[in-house]
Amino acid sequence: VANGIVYVGSLQAFDARRGWRRLRFRTYGWVASNVAVADTTVYAVNTAGRAIAIAGRARNTPLEHHVKQYTIQLWAMGLWPRPKPQSGSLWALRLDQDGAFTSPVVAHGTMYVAGERGLAAVDLAAREVRWSSPAETAFRSSPALAADTLYLGNNDGSVYAVDAVTGTERWRVPTGGRVTGSPAVVDGVLYVGSHDGHVYAIE
Repeated sequence: VANGIVYVGSLQAFDARRGWRRLRFRTYGWVASNVAVADTTVYAVNTAGRAIAIAGRARNTPLEHHVKQYTIQLWAMGLWPRPKPQSGSLWALRLDQDGAFTSPVVAHGTMYVAGERGLAAVDLAAREVRWSSPAETAFRSSPALAADTLYLGNNDGSVYAVDAVTGTERWRVPTGGRVTGSPAVVDGVLYVGSHDGHVYAIE
């Protein structure tokens, strides 16, 4: 919830007071996580590996998606001008992640994404990948950012600390099972659960 608007992972936006839908945005890929909101821009990553930025206050025009399917066909036949981007569209960027099932983190002009093939940092001003750090197994844990370090779990059963500036690994702590939940960092201690049935506190 931000600026009086409720955003859901399927990339729809609803008025927080009245409940009516303001925007339905087609991402052409499943969005399996929460979105991130910075100022009035909404950021998401879909399971097709696309990072997407949307104007958070945008609204659909009447019958927008119903009409557009016909205008696209007419444009393809040379009978109609090129259709405009859908309402709210700012930009999209293809990531080398084979998709993501985690929520992005946005801070300091950067969006951090944990995907099926590793981590990536996207420069929001330049709209390009700042760094990419591959991983052998998938991340299903949304990152937590504290100072200049990203903390997250991996399907290999480890909890990772990664330098947010360079993408290099600082340390890892193994657990007895997959780590799919997002860590929480409080007073210099990282708390996270594992599929081995334990909660870990790591300094």
